[in-house]
Formats: sequence, structure tokens, C-alpha cells
Amino acid sequence: MDLRDSRELKKLSQEKLAVLSGVTQPTISMIETGKATPHATTRRKLEKVLGRRINWLPTKDQRVLRPTGKGTPWEFAEKEFRRALASINLLNKDQQKDFIKTAKRYLKELQINLKETR
Repeated sequence: MDLRDSRELKKLSQEKLAVLSGVTQPTISMIETGKATPHATTRRKLEKVLGRRINWLPTKDQRVLRPTGKGTPWEFAEKEFRRALASINLLNKDQQKDFIKTAKRYLKELQINLKETR
């Protein structure tokens, strides 16, 4: 369950969760929309208030990262993929399994899209 779902299950607004957790409301909003990745300390604060482990992997409705600055789109994609892999150690075993399942699904979608464009 992601942050928004967990917060709504507890019937908390972003503002109320901010007060209870000590994490600012704008930060909570950015995490929920995929515009920010929470630091381990922030994750622990939010999970403590919500009383559950949170799935920190982005969902499909969150924004897609776009390359900025120098470098090719491939270099950007490779950098983001390496960053995601580096963070897998922060996840518990179930979240790691979800991560791997999601990565496989994305790779399969990519293969399909590549075949369609050829």
C-alpha cells in the first residue's frame, strides 16, 4: 500500500499527517505524487504514524522522470535505473519482491513498445 492509500485508510489529511509525523505537508504531497523520494528518516516517521510499512515504489499515476541537462536519454535512463537498484536494500523482502515484479513488467512493456515501433 502506498503513502496516499495508507493515509486515506487512516482518514488523515496531508496536513494532519504532517503535524503528527513532523514531515511538512509539501513534502508529503511531493512524495505522494512521485516528485520526491523520501529519506529513510522521513519514511520511518510516516510509517510510525500510519502504523504500517509503506510501498515506496512509484505507481503508474505518478509523474514520469524526464531527462534534463546534458546526456542522452539512454544515459539518463541508465542512471535512474542504477539509482533504483541501489535503493532496493532499503526495502523489506516483500517490497523487494514487488520491486522485481514491477521491473520485469516494465521491461516486458518496453519490449512490446520497441517491437511496435519497428
